[in-house]
Amino acid sequence: MHITWVGGEPLLAGDVIESLSSRLMALADERDATYGASIITNGYLLTQDAVDMLDRCKVKNAQVTIDGMGATHDATRKLANGGPTFDRLTSNLRENKILFKISIRHN
Repeated sequence: MHITWVGGEPLLAGDVIESLSSRLMALADERDATYGASIITNGYLLTQDAVDMLDRCKVKNAQVTIDGMGATHDATRKLANGGPTFDRLTSNLRENKILFKISIRHN
């Protein structure tokens, strides 16, 4: 069984990812099946706590989407208040101890 967490920004519902993953992993164990997961995220909420949660949920790879470098990205990927996001997402990738494979997708 393999799950890919997508849609809007899945890390906005980290509690749902953790809850469903727990149940899906238990189901896989009951059925003697393997379980794995991946996520597609904008990286803004990829904090160390989120990384640790995703590791517990057996996420083996994450695809982080960007819309260009710096100001180009920030022109299309801004916060609700208009604030930038690029520096935080790149900081998350640099500073956190990420325990799974990261792929960068440029839109």
